[in-house]
Amino acid sequence: MTSVWGGRTANISCAASAGFTLIELLVVVLIIGILASVAMPQYEKAVKKARLTKVIPLVKTLANAEEVFYMSNGYYTGNVSELDVDMPAGGTLAGGSTDDGYLRFPDGTVIDLLSGTGHQAGSSSSGNLLVAARLQDGLRYLQYLEHSARPNMRVCDGNEAVCKSMGGTQITGTNQYQLP
Repeated sequence: MTSVWGGRTANISCAASAGFTLIELLVVVLIIGILASVAMPQYEKAVKKARLTKVIPLVKTLANAEEVFYMSNGYYTGNVSELDVDMPAGGTLAGGSTDDGYLRFPDGTVIDLLSGTGHQAGSSSSGNLLVAARLQDGLRYLQYLEHSARPNMRVCDGNEAVCKSMGGTQITGTNQYQLP
């Protein structure tokens, strides 16, 4: 190419840019931020649902053990040592006593072996007897016993989105969801 100043030729070439512009980088960061803000709530819901799903078989096992005990003795017990069930891995009895009915796990989960109203040892009362799991994040799973006011009802409580995602339908007048 010839320059108009002095007749010399100047080699002017369009060099390709060697990196990204600041605007391009900001757009990429903005897109990543938007994707993260959409994905994080879904991730948190999935983690809570996984924790709840983990305790459901344990609660079911303990409820079944209570039912077997009831068939043999005519009443429910909160005493783990009286049930024909092995201590779950990682679970410890609260207070070190076998008659308090609480199992605690390192992740903060607490299983109440026999909860609800109307329970007294040796009584055949049929109040709202249940086995309950309370997770550290406030989520609860309740399994009502067969000889209670809500026979064999499974209930999720504490997080509407998680309970609905597990197929729960809201129990009229409460914040609880009955699971299928």
